[in-house]
Amino acid sequence: MNSNTPGVGQAELRQILLDDLGIDGQLLAEAPDCSLGDLGVDSIAQVELAVVLSNRFGVTTIPDDVSDMSLDELAVCLGISGE
Repeated sequence: MNSNTPGVGQAELRQILLDDLGIDGQLLAEAPDCSLGDLGVDSIAQVELAVVLSNRFGVTTIPDDVSDMSLDELAVCLGISGE
């Protein structure tokens, strides 16, 4: 983790996708390299993700192209360790 995302690990990011955004856990498990857009993260879900990350962890911005990223790519972009 870096100072931009205190307290956030990849496991927490995955849980946010499952619990807060309603991403299908089986789909995420079967296609871990799938883009977030292919997992169902649309523009509304991007806003929800930004709000959750901000409220819980103080993350102030997420990439505009987050729906084109995989979970791993988003984690790298946010400076999150692979925990």
